[in-house]
Amino acid sequence: MSPERYGAVCWVGFHRAAPTRRETRRIVGIVEQLQFHPMTDEVDDYRPDSRWAFAVDPGGVGGRHVDLGVVYEFIAPGDRIPLHRHKIDEVVLILDGSAEVRLGEETRRVSGGTTVFIPAGVVHGTTNVGDIDIRFVAVFPSTTVNMDLLERNPASGTEDRDAVHTEWDMRTGTITILDKYGAPTGEVLHSDAAPPEHKAGARA
Repeated sequence: MSPERYGAVCWVGFHRAAPTRRETRRIVGIVEQLQFHPMTDEVDDYRPDSRWAFAVDPGGVGGRHVDLGVVYEFIAPGDRIPLHRHKIDEVVLILDGSAEVRLGEETRRVSGGTTVFIPAGVVHGTTNVGDIDIRFVAVFPSTTVNMDLLERNPASGTEDRDAVHTEWDMRTGTITILDKYGAPTGEVLHSDAAPPEHKAGARA
């Protein structure tokens, strides 16, 4: 399936099948027609053959929004999401393809139709072991994701540097460098003013 037909994310907040006019105002946000980009924005996870996009709730009436972050990704054959961990829980949906998933000390081969529940703090990563792209969706209970990277897919010329501990803000596209204790250093690694649904984003 091509990226252009990959679908959309829709969050709604009504309570009955036939909402009243007042309840209809509770519909929060719809993001459609995601724009996928090659994964070349970050030197610690450089994968030009893979593509990704963020989706966050654009907000509804009165600025109300759902604080969920969604990462869509096409993982190219042979590519891998390097081992990492987050401070929050994550759910990964593998929609198509063949993957080797590492979760804690366990590694397992899985295919399309698999759901992976990842507790906060557990090391995890995904490798495409098939011959087609993995279609991959990750959902976080926040639009801000702390990224503790334990290994790298280094961009050319950066092989000798260590991974940087970062915090991703999916709503703004800002990547902030953290110190070894997880506190912000004030240094911004990347800032992108593009609409949230167009952003390349946090690893899953």
